[in-house]
Amino acid sequence: MFSTRHCFALLGVVCALQACSRPEPLSVADVARFRAELIAPRPECKTFAEQLDPARVKTFAEADQIYHAAKALSCIRPDV
Repeated sequence: MFSTRHCFALLGVVCALQACSRPEPLSVADVARFRAELIAPRPECKTFAEQLDPARVKTFAEADQIYHAAKALSCIRPDV
């Protein structure tokens, strides 16, 4: 009923669909780590980087709040 060619075609379709599927969502720790990398390495910005420690940040909202506070004080690295 199914030839080898049909099996390979079906396998190709399955692989293509898997490759096009959505990536896994980021965790809170990942978001905190990525946001911490955006903080400028200046002394006045150090507290924001410390607050974005992945072990300390518990929610996405908390990570967003810290990031926006750093942005308001121009503590985001200009080269990113």
